[in-house]
Amino acid sequence: MVDIKDLQAVVKALDKMGRLVRVKSEVDPAYDLAGIAARFEGDENAVVVHADALLLRAEELPFPGPYRVVANLPYNMAARITMHLLEDWGSALNSATLMYQLEVANRLAAAPA
Repeated sequence: MVDIKDLQAVVKALDKMGRLVRVKSEVDPAYDLAGIAARFEGDENAVVVHADALLLRAEELPFPGPYRVVANLPYNMAARITMHLLEDWGSALNSATLMYQLEVANRLAAAPA
């Protein structure tokens, strides 16, 4: 497990590396999705996708993979989203850097009961 204190720094670094897709799956009125989309308007290497993370398929994204997924997963959806990526994205998934709350990470890293 790695504790990443500054997620924004990680996103900025990935943004500089090439194509970046940002997926916002939860509806939060405080989250300015339109403002973020406007920031990337005209940038052919970035796109904002508003979709349900459990329903989104790699073939629906606006440019071809394989993809590297970086996500800070919500506690109550972490296992379901992880399994969706592993089971449904197949060869379109190059890598996944997934951040979990400590309790979820501990469960994932635990020895079988």
